[in-house]
Amino acid sequence: MKFHTVRPIAALLAVGCTLILSACGKVPASSAASGAAPSFSPSFSPASTVQGVEWLSDRADGYCSTSGMYHAIQREDQLAQNLFYIDFASGQEIYLCNQPNCTHDSESCPSWLPLSGAITRVVPVGDKVVILYGGVSFGQGDSALPQVLLMDPDGGNRKTIASFDASDMVAAMPRGGLARDEGHLYFVLHSRDDSQRTLYAVDIAAQQVNAVCVLPEEEEKIVGGAGSELVLSYTPGSYSLENDAADLTTQYIRLDPASGAVTPLFSRPYTDEFLGCADGKAYLLDGAGALRSYDLQSGAPAAELQTDLPAEVLEGTPSWQLGIWDGKALISHTLSTDAESSESADATSSAAYCSIDLATGQSTRLPHVYTSEYDNQQPCTVLGQTDTQLLITSGWQSITVAYPGSGTDKIDSVSASVSTYALMGKEDFWAGRSASLPITNARS
Repeated sequence: MKFHTVRPIAALLAVGCTLILSACGKVPASSAASGAAPSFSPSFSPASTVQGVEWLSDRADGYCSTSGMYHAIQREDQLAQNLFYIDFASGQEIYLCNQPNCTHDSESCPSWLPLSGAITRVVPVGDKVVILYGGVSFGQGDSALPQVLLMDPDGGNRKTIASFDASDMVAAMPRGGLARDEGHLYFVLHSRDDSQRTLYAVDIAAQQVNAVCVLPEEEEKIVGGAGSELVLSYTPGSYSLENDAADLTTQYIRLDPASGAVTPLFSRPYTDEFLGCADGKAYLLDGAGALRSYDLQSGAPAAELQTDLPAEVLEGTPSWQLGIWDGKALISHTLSTDAESSESADATSSAAYCSIDLATGQSTRLPHVYTSEYDNQQPCTVLGQTDTQLLITSGWQSITVAYPGSGTDKIDSVSASVSTYALMGKEDFWAGRSASLPITNARS
């Protein structure tokens, strides 16, 4: 959720999509939600069929099981948020609440949470769902503290299994990374007191949270998985503004979360773009368009393929790690603009969204982009999948949400943007065909 200019409280705006999308972008808003129960029975299934550690983007809007996606959205009328579930089978979003005629606006609703001062991440793991709750500096009591909560896939039996100091941040920034396996969620806790960063594991069976080890290196974060182990990267010297990025080297290691044992793997220039881990290999793209892979057991080079990415894409600025899906890595590069236009306050940017076949190095320019609220192109990122479909971001909408005011118990409001979503057939997505089914919004 992105925040914009402060303005008086207005009605909550939401998406009402009923037509097949022919393009991505901003969608019109409609009226606020009622408390009506969904007209279908949502399906809940285990988190993943992936064996071993699965990397999760810490920039994602939400996190998926094999049957749907969980996410949280801030309310307009109070300092609170609601949990939502997107059901793949029906293409509908619902409040994570099974109470008939619930208004979803108080603690009696399973989907209701106090507003977090940091990002709330809702992640299915095994047969449970973990909530990383960031805490809130203007809260009181437990709501002020960062916490880890556990609940059933339908939102029932929610309870807190760990709390941290108010000075700690739980998954509040895209610097630590996230990962899960069949029974654990791995995340990084950042202490604002001493800037120490610690890797933690949520143990689903034991219903407890355990510290794995301190992450002492600069920019040390989770970037993938290798069997039952985590793959991490770090870049010595990256915190110093005196160092040029072109002179830095990123180190890649394996870490066994059961023992804390570290195995060095390989190193690459900091400017190489890390694409992800798949089938026992790590994949990177260098500035000349070479696709390099490394064995995640030995750390030895596995292959080098020259991609057919055009020069304008290679010269663009890479976005964050977008993941590997169906044997293809996704990249999005912001294309270069001339100096005169880039200095303008009205300057916009375009994005080159591409897939790279990891077996051949062949690239495909994908048309699945939309124009953001800042008039910049953004990729329709992939959030989850079924056997035949991908869940993607399809655009954005503007909503009004509550925000703490300057006075005691005062509530102001702020304009914010949230993503809209769609399901797209895998064949259509990879072929670049713009045919998708928009997700019906629960707040419409």
